[in-house]
Amino acid sequence: MGSHGLQSILPATATLVLILTGCSQDDIRTYSAPKEAPAAGAPAGEPMPATEATATETVRWELPKGWAERPGEGMRFATLLLEPESNPPLELRVTPLALAARDPLANINRWREQIGLGPIGPADLDRVARSVDIAGRTVHLVDMTGVAHANQPVRRILAAILPGDQQVWFFLVMDEPERIGQYAAAFEAFMRTVRVEHAVVASELPLGHPPLEAGGAGPATDPGSMAGASAPGDNPLHWTTPSGWVESQATNPSRLASMSVVDGAYRAEVTITRFPGAVGGMLANVNRWRGQIGLQPVADLAQQPIEGIEIDGVSAQLLEIHAAGAAQRLLIVLIPREDFTYFVKMTGDEALVAKQHNTFVQFARGIHFDHGAS
Repeated sequence: MGSHGLQSILPATATLVLILTGCSQDDIRTYSAPKEAPAAGAPAGEPMPATEATATETVRWELPKGWAERPGEGMRFATLLLEPESNPPLELRVTPLALAARDPLANINRWREQIGLGPIGPADLDRVARSVDIAGRTVHLVDMTGVAHANQPVRRILAAILPGDQQVWFFLVMDEPERIGQYAAAFEAFMRTVRVEHAVVASELPLGHPPLEAGGAGPATDPGSMAGASAPGDNPLHWTTPSGWVESQATNPSRLASMSVVDGAYRAEVTITRFPGAVGGMLANVNRWRGQIGLQPVADLAQQPIEGIEIDGVSAQLLEIHAAGAAQRLLIVLIPREDFTYFVKMTGDEALVAKQHNTFVQFARGIHFDHGAS
């Protein structure tokens, strides 16, 4: 089985950290945005749990002269203002999502719908997106002009899809074609300054959780030997990996398992994580997960269906979080056992996760614990 990995429980708002660039020009600054699940960590006004330092992914860029920056909120990590003094300002949104959302065609077709255009197929992808190499990463640069529709004026989109190692980063600006057009060259020049890096940042962990150490990846896993497997170390869980699910490496002790599911262009990830205590409570967790697929928080749990399920004699809870038109869907099983909460979670493309629902539930029901272990 793969070794350990981190499934951090991350704060709702990204903090942009200004760092020194060593550049003598006053008009170019470098920013770093720490990794965070695109989520609402807790309802507005609720205090966030204490944080600990852990290694995670960041992005860094050079801010062009005349642009301004605001901290991100909700799913957005940063907002860059291309015309800070205009009303309304021209916004470039920076948003990370799970790697399961990296498919360029699926994202482009979603944007096309927003500007009144029909979907395209793989053969037409090069017509609206260019693949460029930026610091060794293949980035898709997108330029599309829509049509007036549903009382909406014509809109043009400039976007970039930048795959990181832990998540995919989206850069998008959308407005009137004439306004957007003057920034086409500047947008590409800006994107060529963006770098994906790894750094130690503050990520949310349950209060009193011991510090997590970066790295520590264990031996590679043989996907063909997963049946009846369990993770190494102090992991008390055992399970049978479903056919078609592939085990992948993890790097930290909070993650007990990591698997990928692929069906054509659709992708999903399955993880098992463990944290001490109730980890902020069910409502805070539900709203964090809802935020991961762009849904608004709920005021109480009556608004989110929760099904009882039994896992190895323990009463657990099954949630399915999705919405019409959402690109992603979540399946989560929470297993409270002694002083820990275990999270079994599938995240990925809406159609694939819906198709995998029964397989996921059977997988979760088949999990069992070592006798006498937490």
